[in-house]
Amino acid sequence: MLKIKSFLIFTILISFFSCKKDYSPTPDLEFMEMSKKFMAQNQADSTVLTFSFVDGDGDIGDDATDNIYIRDSRTDGLIGTYRMPNYATTNSDNYRKGTVSIVVKSPCCIYPDSSSCYASTVHPIDTMRFTIQVQDRSGKWSNTIQSDLVQLDCI
Repeated sequence: MLKIKSFLIFTILISFFSCKKDYSPTPDLEFMEMSKKFMAQNQADSTVLTFSFVDGDGDIGDDATDNIYIRDSRTDGLIGTYRMPNYATTNSDNYRKGTVSIVVKSPCCIYPDSSSCYASTVHPIDTMRFTIQVQDRSGKWSNTIQSDLVQLDCI
């Protein structure tokens, strides 16, 4: 009985200490929050988008190239690009994980006739989401995530 208990404890300890994080080398994003969900249109306002990331091979981030892409869910048009700096990986498994916060200006309202960027009392509110994607240094694209619903004040 003592041998079985010893073996069981030994097996549990080996399992515990040999556990290694096994993250995908493709960046994985998760939307966390945004500071404002109601904004004036046409870059008159801004919000802070916050998301987390995990990259299994640690090659996310670049000091010289934009690698975060923010798009408008209504048109898939590019709203802006941003740079995630290349921080040195400090863990023994080479993966990187962290949180990113970005200030994003408000886009224009888009009206049913496809016009945009002017005040309208006929269509006082427009709704959209920001979509976010990251590309790592080896060219792998992350999953695409979306922000919460944003209301744009079109008046």
